[in-house]
Amino acid sequence: MKLFTSQEKTVVGPVTAERIIRFREDFGVFKSIDDLTRVKGIGPKTLDKLRKYVTI
Repeated sequence: MKLFTSQEKTVVGPVTAERIIRFREDFGVFKSIDDLTRVKGIGPKTLDKLRKYVTI
């Protein structure tokens, strides 16, 4: 997963970004964009905003 462009930073803040990175380090790569909902702070609304920016 590619993190971050300036536009993505407006969707998730630094705390959530750190959670994404730690989740990936602890559990391995994300297999689908929907896996991001397993990260604390990312629900359906945030995931919908991220979809156009995230590639896996």
